[in-house]
Amino acid sequence: MIHSHRNILVTIPMLVVTAAASAQVSPQQRRIVLADNLRPTVRVVTQAERFALLEERALMTPAEYEVLWQAAEAGAVLGAAQADKETRMAIVRHARGYAQRAKILDPQGLEGRYWLAVTSGLSADDEGGKTRIRLAEEAWTEATWVLQVDSLHAGAHHLKGRIHAAVMRLNPITRFLARKLLGGDVLGRASWESAEHHLRTAAELAPGDAVNHLELGMAYRDMDRHAEAVEAFYRAATTPPWRAADRRHIEQAEAMLTQMGQTDPQAPAH
Repeated sequence: MIHSHRNILVTIPMLVVTAAASAQVSPQQRRIVLADNLRPTVRVVTQAERFALLEERALMTPAEYEVLWQAAEAGAVLGAAQADKETRMAIVRHARGYAQRAKILDPQGLEGRYWLAVTSGLSADDEGGKTRIRLAEEAWTEATWVLQVDSLHAGAHHLKGRIHAAVMRLNPITRFLARKLLGGDVLGRASWESAEHHLRTAAELAPGDAVNHLELGMAYRDMDRHAEAVEAFYRAATTPPWRAADRRHIEQAEAMLTQMGQTDPQAPAH
């Protein structure tokens, strides 16, 4: 999905691509059934329209849990796709608000807690300093809670793996200073072993999501495990796309294979 690995404190994924999200078709091909008396009419809406419809519904029914977490999910998907930072931050901020409301309404609701983890992670990606650490901690905490309820939640595994991998990509001095100056348990607990475990688990649970294999490959590459990285990138490159963002992940995987000397992206090294 899309993600470049910048040298920042914590890089959070656009988790829209994880299989643990609610069942989705392409954001541009969402189908909404609009009641017309007793005869429903089906029309295709954009992701922006879907988010707007859910926001309108949330205004009309502010205490409906399903509407709140779906608004958070739609906003996360829409926001993560925005190239402009300010636009992205504004949309994700709204989405996070819906997730927070969903959690308040149903503290035991898995969907609300998961999308709070996702939107906190997306917000952390664009913030700096202590705010970034606080949001990353929230994303980690919520993802951990989700896994306590559902240990096979691919999206939560993906998120935790991505957070730890991003922390481990910092040089040791930067990581040490960040921990001393900013605090944050995530910084202290981060390890390549944890990153690998969660990313590998996500790839095993949701093998149809190219991004899971791509991120696992990135982790293996940074751990100097060449053969395993090539295998993971190959899996990402050959995973059939089923969302618009998947094509970018596939292209990233193919580019990584080329950089690692794999001249034929369609055939793994042995």
